[in-house]
Amino acid sequence: MHRKQALFSILMGVVSLAIPSHANDEDPAPQLVQVTVPEMFCSACVTHVSQSLKEIEGAGQVAVFLDPRLAFCEIPYGESLTVIERKLKASGYEVSNVSKLYDVSFDEATERWRK
Repeated sequence: MHRKQALFSILMGVVSLAIPSHANDEDPAPQLVQVTVPEMFCSACVTHVSQSLKEIEGAGQVAVFLDPRLAFCEIPYGESLTVIERKLKASGYEVSNVSKLYDVSFDEATERWRK
């Protein structure tokens, strides 16, 4: 009987190591993504790109800037970046770069462009 208990304890330890720390969180922090949209040429483009990004299921904050042709979007943790590319392509925009931003808040990432 003691062997079964010991084996069970070992297995539970291995299982708990295999589960990521965020797996027990109900709402892990969203991923912040920066997108380069080179085909934005006017304020109507900015509005269209912004609306398209907001339509992504679970999307959080969105900010789109014409001058650097950049968009910032929060998407659910674990969501593939291709969801952004597909959404913008379906809206008529090509994307040249999609990247996650780490260790920076939405406000910090967009502050430079808000001025």
